[in-house]
Amino acid sequence: MGCAGNNDVTEGSARAWDAAGMAELLLECGRRALAHRAASSWTLKSDGSLVTEVDRDIEALLSAALPGSGEYFIGEETIAQRGADYARAALRGSCWVVDPIDGTSSFAHGFPLWGISIGHMVGGVLRHGAVMVPECGDILVSEGKRVVHYRLAGLTAPLTAATRRELAPAAGAWQAGGVLMLGQRFCKSGQLRMPNPVVASGSAVEALAAVLTGQAQAYVGHMKLWDIAGLLPMMARLGVSGRLVDGSEISCEVTNGAFLLDMNSVACWSLRDNCVICADAWQPVVNSAVTWRAGG
Repeated sequence: MGCAGNNDVTEGSARAWDAAGMAELLLECGRRALAHRAASSWTLKSDGSLVTEVDRDIEALLSAALPGSGEYFIGEETIAQRGADYARAALRGSCWVVDPIDGTSSFAHGFPLWGISIGHMVGGVLRHGAVMVPECGDILVSEGKRVVHYRLAGLTAPLTAATRRELAPAAGAWQAGGVLMLGQRFCKSGQLRMPNPVVASGSAVEALAAVLTGQAQAYVGHMKLWDIAGLLPMMARLGVSGRLVDGSEISCEVTNGAFLLDMNSVACWSLRDNCVICADAWQPVVNSAVTWRAGG
């Protein structure tokens, strides 16, 4: 999976990518989200998904903190309000793509399977990314050609107290005892014929962080751009591939056809089909065991 611009100075952007700064910002977001969860009520959006005041609060924080002069901002909760012309310009320029709470249903109901994602895109290509899974204590961030994993000492502890390691690409043979992460859409519309244990997750950020750290072997599901924008640049660095049902690649090049980008469609920003994400060598193993029901 190709991903241009792996250096820390993101070509064409108004600023350099600051890996440690992104980790600190995510830590602040995680603290704020947990501090206000109990007081936040949820409502249903037009697509049937949940949203809370914390989603909006974290997105406002990131919108204020990230874009520099002339940069754009694609956030799950606000991009529809910015209009089609803005969205098209964002795909051509330097743009931050964020999901303030990925897995809002888990978050709103007190489950730990949720995360926060930041991706930086230039000319339609995702160059850098960072994600946090607050209740698991994990922050992953691209740093040059590497991916760094912070295991927090606790949300109240400073980032300097975290254990820091560089992640290595997935290697070795497929293991029948390894965990597979399943998205909600797959759980409702798919079938998996293999002996592996599974974990159903409503958060691509949480599920794919587990894949990148080696805690899980693969993810099967569906998502929108902001769910995976922070992860794709790290997947590219670690040799983890995303493939749609027809075998085509989900790459860092957002405009290559994997995502639906018709600004007049309710499906805009979604993957055009379901996907499998794992080490490239394991793709045939997982794909051969997956069945998607018609319309799923």
